Amino acid sequence: MTRRDRIGAALVTVALVVVLELLRGHADWGPSEGVYALTSRLLLEHGDLYGGLVASQPPWVYLFGAGALSIHDWARRSGG
Repeated sequence: MTRRDRIGAALVTVALVVVLELLRGHADWGPSEGVYALTSRLLLEHGDLYGGLVASQPPWVYLFGAGALSIHDWARRSGG
């Protein structure tokens, strides 16, 4: 995938999110996303899923979130 392809995909994604937000309002975003993000952050910081952390979703939800947060953290540290 070339740089141009990645930029194009990112622009299409942003445009889709904007259109959905304008059409549906905040229907796709709710407080539970924050709870999932916080639980994923705690898992990323060596929390014990189902031990010290209470989780209402399957582990893959939090593992995916922890992976996304680690990529985000890496990008911020590297200046991206």
